[in-house]
Amino acid sequence: MSSNVNNFENIGSAKLMSDSVSEILKHEDYERYRNWLQVKLPEYVGDGMLPLEAPQALHAMATILSRAVWNAVPLPGNGFRPSPLPTPGRNDPCPCGSGAKYKKCCASLPAPPPLHVQTLWPLVLEKLPRETVQQLLAERKVPIESLMDKAEDFRDHGQPKKALSLLEPLFHGQRVGTDRQHEFALDTVFNLYDELGYQGKKKDLIQRVIETVPASPLRAAAYQRLATIRMDQGDASGAWDTFQKARNDDPDNPMIGVLEVHLLVAEKRADEARERSRFLVKRLRKLGHKDDEGHMEFLISACKDPEAAMNEATFHVAGPIGERLKQWLDSVTDRAVPVYLVEADLPGMDLEGSLIGVADQMRKMGIPQDQIPYLQAQLRTQAEKLPKETGGLGVPNQDSPMFIMPPDEIEELEDEWQEVFPMGKPFSVNAFPFNAEAVWDPDEEDEWIEFLEHHPLAFDSLEILDDLATSVFMHPEAADFPSIEDTLLEPLLRRAQAIIGLVLKARPDLRLDWGFVENRPALRLLARLTSRCVQRGHDQEARALAEQMLALNPKDNHGFRCLVMNRCLIAGEDEQALQLADRYPDDVSVDLLYGRVLALYRMDRLGEAEEAARWAAKSRPKVLRYLIAERVRKPKMHPSRVTLDGDDEAWFYREEMREVWMATPGVVSWLKKISSMNSGRG
Repeated sequence: MSSNVNNFENIGSAKLMSDSVSEILKHEDYERYRNWLQVKLPEYVGDGMLPLEAPQALHAMATILSRAVWNAVPLPGNGFRPSPLPTPGRNDPCPCGSGAKYKKCCASLPAPPPLHVQTLWPLVLEKLPRETVQQLLAERKVPIESLMDKAEDFRDHGQPKKALSLLEPLFHGQRVGTDRQHEFALDTVFNLYDELGYQGKKKDLIQRVIETVPASPLRAAAYQRLATIRMDQGDASGAWDTFQKARNDDPDNPMIGVLEVHLLVAEKRADEARERSRFLVKRLRKLGHKDDEGHMEFLISACKDPEAAMNEATFHVAGPIGERLKQWLDSVTDRAVPVYLVEADLPGMDLEGSLIGVADQMRKMGIPQDQIPYLQAQLRTQAEKLPKETGGLGVPNQDSPMFIMPPDEIEELEDEWQEVFPMGKPFSVNAFPFNAEAVWDPDEEDEWIEFLEHHPLAFDSLEILDDLATSVFMHPEAADFPSIEDTLLEPLLRRAQAIIGLVLKARPDLRLDWGFVENRPALRLLARLTSRCVQRGHDQEARALAEQMLALNPKDNHGFRCLVMNRCLIAGEDEQALQLADRYPDDVSVDLLYGRVLALYRMDRLGEAEEAARWAAKSRPKVLRYLIAERVRKPKMHPSRVTLDGDDEAWFYREEMREVWMATPGVVSWLKKISSMNSGRG
């Protein structure tokens, strides 16, 4: 008999446990439950485990399991405590009903896997009325380990509010626990607040814990969160003060050391972060911490590259979306840079040849797919009306257009990619396409990620890199977790930079007109890298990239001449600034209009400076007023655009360039004179 019951792992344990708890809570009668299990057990047992010719094996297994489960279930009739059955004496009748003494029967059988009350509490919570659960939570009758297990289950199944409803009561009232388990629960509550956008609740709970809880791991956890909030707000002094309080409350907590490294990285103190990580790794190893523990893995990684370690750590906090893309990027990062060719013509530009590919051209321009057939038909009608000698659609009026073209195998792969990737190109210089909503839907993501996983060559395609970069912008957590761009976008943009850089080594005269959609992936990727450098404060590289963009695409569809103009003036390079303004004589952007004025004034070409200043003041009068004023109130801002000749446009220019203007002797009184003259003319 024992050979038939020695493998309890074959039983469908999840459903068996859930149904058993339901049956026990329904009647709170052990014998009734045991009889029920004897009848129902075959439904939960794997094929061939219980031979039909051994019914006693069924009774034995049901008895052993029923006792184990019953002994661990918290019973409402017993104050939600288990009521364990006494262990039979060796000479007592065996509880399985065989008639033999216990020592001659089931005493020799292997016990099932151990069950504890904490294990079954989550199942009990599922079965109880909501009011009863709330009362149990308020009375602190549910073990915290069980609450955490159930909360994680809710969270894993996309129910963060239910998870929060289980854990929040732990931190209300007078009996708040302060041990490690409560610290872990508090950290989970903070994470749930972040997921749900409950920042006000998060701040209130932090403050309540700090004010009402004594020095403990729990209060230290609240101080840690407050430190990160203050650092995010730019309050470095407050962040370090709070960090010190956390360390005083819980000096042996390794996560305090992780926080210290985070704060150092946030202040761009990479060398200090690296040295501190090395010290902490040595100390924690002596205290018995293993290298495969999460905090140790972070600190060991930070010994080499603190910024990369922090990006990796915060990336995983954002959730599973994008994880497979990251794994793919890690797998292809060492591929050799492919060689692209430069072509100086665009074949097949007669009417019929052009119309064959016009749908693809429109798609690459970012036109929505459902509009393309109509536009294609309109284009045919218009082209057929043109005189024959024009060659139908004709070639755009440009001398020797240039294109960088991938090897044939990459071009073929790009055609296959378009069949699986669910997103179009951004329209013009916009960051987002019209139809980007579905790109991170699980089913869609599976399809294009699987394509990448089967085609490492995709990392060599500027077309595919461009699409992936756009998808990262569309990541649902990108706005809240900058590490997503650090982890996913950075390698895509650097790969594109390497591919284009290799082409430029062979063809330094390369020109890529934005008007040709074949050139847009390369230019868009470099434009994104330039903007990224600006956002991260990498001014020197941003200027170099912007100047490269102006050389590649002199028409400067992305407006990087403004960035270059301001960087020239900041560096005191007035001659270069004036040369740049002369390249774009019709430009009416604030930066070039006023940049020309400042360059001429600093070069002591005052007559030309006055003429340029009058024109700038006439075109953008608010900018002049904002430059002169000692104090101005920040105007209302639109979240996604700047108003032409608006207060917001003037504010932005003042914020970036007023210090540069004010550093020039005599310029303030001179500007006031120009303003007065213009007002008089008005």
